[in-house]
Amino acid sequence: MDKKFGETSEEQLNTRLANLAGGYIVFLRNHEGIDTTQDVLNFETKISFNPKEVSDIQSGDYILLRTGADRDLTFEEANKLMGKNAQKNRDLQKSWKNKLKEHITDNYSGNTIQVPSLKAEADNKFIASLNDKGINLNRSKLRGWLREEAIKPRDDNEFKIVLEEIFGKDKNFQKYIIAMSEINRKHISAGSIVRKKILNLIQESDLSLLEQNGYQEFKLQDTNASISVYRVLKISNQDKLQWRSQTDTPIKAKDIIDD
Repeated sequence: MDKKFGETSEEQLNTRLANLAGGYIVFLRNHEGIDTTQDVLNFETKISFNPKEVSDIQSGDYILLRTGADRDLTFEEANKLMGKNAQKNRDLQKSWKNKLKEHITDNYSGNTIQVPSLKAEADNKFIASLNDKGINLNRSKLRGWLREEAIKPRDDNEFKIVLEEIFGKDKNFQKYIIAMSEINRKHISAGSIVRKKILNLIQESDLSLLEQNGYQEFKLQDTNASISVYRVLKISNQDKLQWRSQTDTPIKAKDIIDD
C-alpha cells in the first residue's frame, strides 16, 4: 500500500506495536531486508547498548529511540570525514537518483506520469526490465533507492546494473560508484562515532529520572540530536503494517486516532 505525499509515495513496513512508559507507544520496525533490530540498554556491570531482534524484546527492556536530529548529526559527521570530497559526493548522490527518475519518465512512461496510475505503470515497466536483468526489484525497493537519505542499492552489482540502465554500458559512470562507496564507508564510521557519543552521554548522566519515570531524554551538547530511553511495558507478538515515517519514533498514545 502507498500513501501519497505530493509526488512521492510512502511505504508501509512490518512493525511490532509496543506500549512504553510515560504514556507513549512505538511501532518498532520488524521488516525483513530493511530493519528487524532495536538498540536496547544493558545495565549489567557497565552501561552499554546493543541491537536486539525486535521479536525478542520483552516487557521491562529499555529501548533507545531517536527523538532529535541524530540523522543530521550522522550526515554532518560523515561529511567531516569526507573532507573536501563531501560536496561533490553529495551532489552525485542526488544526481544518480534524479537521473534514474528522468530515465523512467523518458523511457517507460511517454512523459505522462503526472497521472498516478500511469506513473505506477511506468515504474512497473522499469521494474520488469530490471527483473529481466537479474535484479529482484519491486516498487517498495525502488522507493527505497529513491529516498532522499538513500545512498545506493545495498548490492554493488545491482547498483552497477542500474547505472548501466541509466547511462548505457559505454558511458563513464565509475564516478558514481566511487563516490557512493565513499559515502557509504563514511556513514558507517560516522554512525559509530555518534553511537559512542550517545553512550558516553548516557554513562555520564544521572539516570534517576529514567528509574523513576521509565523514560529519559539525552541531548548531545552543541547539536539538535537527542536520544530517549523508554521502558517497554508491553509489546505485541504480531506484526502490524505502519507507514515508515511513523516507525521507530515515540508517539503519545493519546495523540493516536484510529482511522
